[in-house]
Amino acid sequence: MRRSSRLPLVVGLLLLLVLVGAGYLYLSGYFGETPGGGLEVTATPVPTMRIVVPNRNVQAETVLKPSYVEENFGYKDVLENEVPSDKDIVIVQKGQLYNKVSRVPLDADQYMRQDQFADASLSYLIPEGKRAFPVLVDRYSGVMGEIVPQDFVDVVLSGPIELHYPRAYPPEYDAMNRPPIEIAPTSMIMNSVKTLIQDVEVLQVTVLSVTQQPIEGRPTPTPLPEGAEAPEEEGPLPTRWVVILAVDDQQAEILQFAVAERMGLQLILRPRGDHNLVATRGITTWILIESYGLPVPQAVPYEVTPGSVPRGYIP
Repeated sequence: MRRSSRLPLVVGLLLLLVLVGAGYLYLSGYFGETPGGGLEVTATPVPTMRIVVPNRNVQAETVLKPSYVEENFGYKDVLENEVPSDKDIVIVQKGQLYNKVSRVPLDADQYMRQDQFADASLSYLIPEGKRAFPVLVDRYSGVMGEIVPQDFVDVVLSGPIELHYPRAYPPEYDAMNRPPIEIAPTSMIMNSVKTLIQDVEVLQVTVLSVTQQPIEGRPTPTPLPEGAEAPEEEGPLPTRWVVILAVDDQQAEILQFAVAERMGLQLILRPRGDHNLVATRGITTWILIESYGLPVPQAVPYEVTPGSVPRGYIP
């Protein structure tokens, strides 16, 4: 009789334990409802992250210019457990690769670490067959500071050209058949302007000096009306830069000659993607007169003294 009385108690306790366990699992999300109303086991989702991967195999010592990165690298969503536990060392933005050099070969579609890259020094960025040449420019000869690396520019040189004309007196043999007498030559200094270098790449731009003072040609601020709020003050304004150009040896000689002769040097910024070369004649006073119709003032045929020229008359 005692065994029969204990059996319902034991069975009740077992059922109670099963119900408590099922309730705990249900509340913890272990079971999920199926469309048919039953229960199924669901796995806990693993977090994902977006990383940068090569689209193709990349060799070691490859210079990763921005254009190369945009063409040969892309984004990929991966599970977080597929990348190193220290996720800060993984490349997650393409900008992290700009102007870097790959230290090791990179496999396509694989995550990359920051320690696989190094900063590219200037020597890595010089195109094959070119040399790096520094040019000092200011706000005007440097296109107001709008030139940046990987732009392309033309170089216009201008300066005085000294011409020498030998003279002899008399100009021909005289009556006594004596030869002309050589005297000091006559020289003339004329300005000349010419685009001598075209379509050269800018490798680097470095600011040399800045100023807090207004720059010549910059408009003076208008006084503010009473009660108006003053605008934020501008920071230092760059005034001089060193622009490093990728040129060949012949172009480097032209630039060095211009610098040695203290000729004027003007950079002309090209539109992005424009690499067409244009033939130019250059400009001198004679070309302006002959080709462009520049009027030439006439010499006054008589001596001009005060009072000898009628009032209102300009010769």
